[in-house]
Amino acid sequence: MVRVSNMLVTPDSAKQVAVDAFEQMDEAEQQFLRETALILIRAHDQGEHHMPDFFKAQRLQQEEILALWSLLPSYVRSAIKRK
Repeated sequence: MVRVSNMLVTPDSAKQVAVDAFEQMDEAEQQFLRETALILIRAHDQGEHHMPDFFKAQRLQQEEILALWSLLPSYVRSAIKRK
């Protein structure tokens, strides 16, 4: 399990930890996370404000959250964190 607290070295290494978490998952889980990322990006782009609630409702494990985070652009991550 990759701990989020292990990502606190630098932004570049944090991104790599997230990418590594994604790459270690099987294809089905990667596909699920890609689809979830697209839903969140589209929701943000359409001005929908339920994104953070949708994100929480997925009940993702810590590794999945980390991997999903690597797929989201920074503006979407910021919108999720704001709520």
